[in-house]
Amino acid sequence: MSDTVSATIVEKWQAARDIHAFTLAVERPDAIGAAAPGAHIDVHLPSGAVRQYSLTGLSRDDPGRVTIAVLREEGGRGGSIEMCDTLSVGDRVPISPARNTFALDHGRPDYRLLAGGIGLTPILHMAFALHDAGRSFQLDICTRSPADVAFKTVIDATLFADRIRYHHSAEAGNQRLDLPAYLAAIPPDTQLYACGPARMMDEIDRCTRDWGAERLRTERFSNEVADLSDEDSGVFTIELARSGRSFEIPEDKSILDVLNAEGISKDSSCLEGVCGTCITEVVSGDIIHRDACLYDEEKEANSAIACCVSRGRPGTTVVLDL
Repeated sequence: MSDTVSATIVEKWQAARDIHAFTLAVERPDAIGAAAPGAHIDVHLPSGAVRQYSLTGLSRDDPGRVTIAVLREEGGRGGSIEMCDTLSVGDRVPISPARNTFALDHGRPDYRLLAGGIGLTPILHMAFALHDAGRSFQLDICTRSPADVAFKTVIDATLFADRIRYHHSAEAGNQRLDLPAYLAAIPPDTQLYACGPARMMDEIDRCTRDWGAERLRTERFSNEVADLSDEDSGVFTIELARSGRSFEIPEDKSILDVLNAEGISKDSSCLEGVCGTCITEVVSGDIIHRDACLYDEEKEANSAIACCVSRGRPGTTVVLDL
């Protein structure tokens, strides 16, 4: 955990049903880096688990503090329960510098922000930033009910409350957002940022296949890594451009596994191709991309790889900028 900084929980409160908010006072704020819209931090829990949480923007005016929100998931991997049930004000936790694979493009004429459930956390940060910059935007929030909207009291009191549309699927009359119609109505020069549960994000993917990063930016909190086909399964080689060393990657190991075994330091966190921590620049190679953090344009260019889940084509060599 050499690349972490100590932080103290100074506030903890119920932000919505099953969602807890935490404000952390950072021991060395300069070590966190730019806490820009779309950024997230790793929280290293007492159990040894590491979880990623987006910055909400609620502490954006105080460089010494960050605020995150955690959805308590009974059927999850246990990290959210540990956060919500065992951590209290006064506890200290190591956190990582802020990382951003969902950065806000400040040069667009108009924006649509779409949040589903806990996906509101990075989207809210963007709304604050766009309002502070005087930019045109609309924020749509999708949850089961008003009780599931994180920070609803805070949001309704903002100066941009008139730009917010709520869509509650469990309310009388079924106020669920008609996602295909919503997407079809977005003008070509308007950029959409979306974050939410897998089913919502899958539907967005289906409806926006020809949009590209100029119109659409998305972030997922989970990634169902598909099994490799027989054609894609097999041994390949990585070469490290700076040292010239090369290693075979067997079928049952990831690039990250082999690098760690060889004593080559490479930061990692989620091990699911979501957080972007292990993304590495590629000099050359034919890659099977299996992550959910690189944009389609980056995958098509084969300019970067998520070392925890993505692979080279069997029998080929991938040259990494390491």
